[in-house]
Amino acid sequence: MQPSLRPAENNPAVQLGLNIRVARVRAGYSRETLSALSGLSMNYIGIVERGLKNITILNCQKLAEALGTNICNLLEGVFDSGANSTP
Repeated sequence: MQPSLRPAENNPAVQLGLNIRVARVRAGYSRETLSALSGLSMNYIGIVERGLKNITILNCQKLAEALGTNICNLLEGVFDSGANSTP
C-alpha cells in the first residue's frame, strides 16, 4: 500500500521534490548522474523527488550545485501560501 500524498500546494516536501525533478530532467540528468554529481544516493534522491522525506538545507545545496542552480530556484513556489500574512 502506497502512502497518500497531499497535493503539492499543501505539501512543501512534494513541491520541493517536484522542483528538483523538473530541474534534473531539464538538465538532462538521470538520478544516477545527479547522484554522482551531488554525492547523494539515487535512492535518497528518488525519495526526496517524491516528497516522502524532508531534505536538509545542506543536501538541498548539494543538489542545487549539482544541477547548476541555486536553492532559491529549487524552493520556488514551495512556501507561497500565506506569504502575505503576518506572523
